[in-house]
Amino acid sequence: MNKQKHSRPLGAAVLAVCLAVIIAALSYCAYRISRFERYHRQSVERWCESYGLDEYLIYAMIYAESGGDSYAVSHAGAVGTMQLMPHTAEWMARREGLDYQENMLLEPDYNIRLGCAYIKYLQERFRNTECVIAAYNAGPGAVSRWLHDPRYSGDGEHLESIPYDETREYVKRVTRAAEIYRKLYPADK
Repeated sequence: MNKQKHSRPLGAAVLAVCLAVIIAALSYCAYRISRFERYHRQSVERWCESYGLDEYLIYAMIYAESGGDSYAVSHAGAVGTMQLMPHTAEWMARREGLDYQENMLLEPDYNIRLGCAYIKYLQERFRNTECVIAAYNAGPGAVSRWLHDPRYSGDGEHLESIPYDETREYVKRVTRAAEIYRKLYPADK
């Protein structure tokens, strides 16, 4: 009888710990999913389809660039959801036959359209995703130099190493985020 009295509190404690672990795991999953939200989904889907781009890559770049914040402005002057430099955005707008005013970069759909157009341009210039991501961060001129330098590329098409710490970490972050987006949101089309 004494043994039964002691086992009830122990059983309740074990049950409480199990419930706490389950609640913590569910909370972590919800937190992780909320961090990897599909920001501006309609615009991303629209412009990815129009430019033939991988939505997971664009979501990952938005995640890495602004976390979905349409009003983000970097210390370097990059603006909006996809953190476009104004001179790059103006060049892309002219190339796409669009009107351009810098304040338009704060409009998510416009910013995402120009960001997607720029990524499409980078894909045409570079043959692999790692170089495209690196060029988005460091600029296409830097990536072209690295591809022609045997210290960084053995074949002129792939980067064996990236000399800029920021760009190297950016490529890892975007690549990792794209993998997470693929797992969280399997193709539902």
